[in-house]
Amino acid sequence: MREETNHIQNYYYIQKYRFEERINMEIRIESDELYELYIPKMSLQPIVENAMIHGLEKIASHGKIIIRINSTPKKVIIIVEDNGKGMTTEQLEKLNEKMQSAFVNANTQTTNRNGIALTNVNARIKISFGSGYGIHYRSMEERGTQAVLTIPRIDEFARVKYADLLHAEDSI
Repeated sequence: MREETNHIQNYYYIQKYRFEERINMEIRIESDELYELYIPKMSLQPIVENAMIHGLEKIASHGKIIIRINSTPKKVIIIVEDNGKGMTTEQLEKLNEKMQSAFVNANTQTTNRNGIALTNVNARIKISFGSGYGIHYRSMEERGTQAVLTIPRIDEFARVKYADLLHAEDSI
């Protein structure tokens, strides 16, 4: 998690040159112990990039991205929230359907390049941890969007055992 949050901060600083003072980003982590937990590489950057491009790019000023990292005893919940233009109900439903079907279509080639990074991240999470994990979106037009990423609460050491258990359950 520490590596992923550092990567996001570096990405943000690069984007500050493009957006200048139009955007700000904040990371709020529940406790420092969460920095030691496992998250697949490059899971957060596409979500933050999507928030910048689709949520904040067209607003004139005061764009904000807040990343909240919280946990339960068994899960880590990461919310990437922007105060951008949001989505219509139809756009939101279509995106969430795409995220739901990403597990089923993980190995399917697509000619549509829209959202391929998000579906890739979502598929990797579902393949690694099961269909109960992944990305879900909430949004309201002119109010902003939240991407809710849910992964199991495991450290790097436990990840190997978790993967073994998950694959053993799949073979039953």
